Amino acid sequence: MGIGVDDLIIITLAFDQTDRKDAPELRIQHTLENCGMSIAFTTLTDIVAFLLGSTSSIPAIQGFCVYAALSLFFNFVYQVTAFTALLCLDAKRMNAGKMDLLFCF
Repeated sequence: MGIGVDDLIIITLAFDQTDRKDAPELRIQHTLENCGMSIAFTTLTDIVAFLLGSTSSIPAIQGFCVYAALSLFFNFVYQVTAFTALLCLDAKRMNAGKMDLLFCF
């Protein structure tokens, strides 16, 4: 769980460091420009490490490593697509002055 959560924290912190006066889409662009490559490289090295672990002769370790590598890949895709889109929608909500929980009001 800690492998995927740290990337979300990095994206959120980089997003918070952008200029709040800019459009949310531009803020997301600057965020991914600043931290996208580092997240991609760390995820890639983690995937490669687990794929190397899948060459083990122990079947339980093979299965775990393949599962972990696939999970990391789909987690990265989620972070770059869905999480950044939700972050952009949340920034639009904040710019509109809407509340956190009752965002319809």
